[in-house]
Amino acid sequence: MCHASRKAVGENLKGELAPFSFSLPSGGEEFRGAPLVFIPDMILKVVELLEENDRAGRLTWHNGVIPASEIWIKLGGDKGGGTFKMNFQIVNVAAPNSVNNTCVFCCFEADDSYTNLHIALERYKEQVEHLQGMTWSLDLELDFYHTEVDQSRYSLYSQELQRLHQYKVELQEAKQSESVLQQLATYMAVLIGESNPLTADLLHQSANTSKIVKQLETKIAASTAVVTREFPLNEGPFVKELDMALQSIGVHRQQYFGGTFVGNHVHKTLKFAKCHSIYDQSFIDEAQVHELEQSVQEFMEFFRTNFPKGTIPIKMHMVEDHAVQWARSTHVGFGLLGEQGAESIHAKFNNLARYIS
Repeated sequence: MCHASRKAVGENLKGELAPFSFSLPSGGEEFRGAPLVFIPDMILKVVELLEENDRAGRLTWHNGVIPASEIWIKLGGDKGGGTFKMNFQIVNVAAPNSVNNTCVFCCFEADDSYTNLHIALERYKEQVEHLQGMTWSLDLELDFYHTEVDQSRYSLYSQELQRLHQYKVELQEAKQSESVLQQLATYMAVLIGESNPLTADLLHQSANTSKIVKQLETKIAASTAVVTREFPLNEGPFVKELDMALQSIGVHRQQYFGGTFVGNHVHKTLKFAKCHSIYDQSFIDEAQVHELEQSVQEFMEFFRTNFPKGTIPIKMHMVEDHAVQWARSTHVGFGLLGEQGAESIHAKFNNLARYIS
């Protein structure tokens, strides 16, 4: 690490090879070491950046959008360029969505699966809970808003993942013991004979250890089935999410037009675009809240009329049941809490990789 980087982060930075989950071409998964770099004390880093912005006079409350007694922090995560990056942004600055206001505090080189998110991010659960209730030196409360990664994902399979990890540790130890016992039993049988009590005892221990190995392998297979979701090609999560997203705005790609959108399907998208244009602002006044409410109602009526058997995706549920409520209670649009910085940070990492490689 260069001197400037070391000075910027101090000792609050660690790197290690962590056991992450990787899918196998033949199906299933395997655990192997992959790079993990993280800031152990995220609280310290948040406070450092708050003080730095305060000294530079960059803190703002966006003309009253943020209450004068509060500091808002965004948490988000995204994968790009082969690495998953968890970051935070201070909203109380002029350009909260800027890549220059984005601090990556955890990064690992593996898929952003439930298993891997738990392995990398579980360490921050208590820190985030503590930050949400603490006050800064200016006696300002810290509020957190999650943009991309829902913290509940990390603990969804927590107990099963812990059991799986323990089974694999025990299996490795059992296989080592099995190998040693088998070798000892073979040598003793040659030296003193198979009927010797010492040889018989070693053979008995070896057989018991082999049984333990088989039992652990069975447990690992069962536990892996719980934490690993496998889908047929046409029923995978990406395909389903894409289908639901298209159906949610009443749009179908036309096969005879090369899979593009034509005619009325373009106009259908505008029903949702009107909702998006309102809630994507930084500040929403009462008139816009009312317009948003009407637009959401019109869009959902259109969807349910035209797709009576269609399911409601989670993002559509957020628009219908929470977007208006959020806008009316806070008058803050999602534009202030965007994820452009997190998306742009991938290019920063790619440029840095080219520079140091």
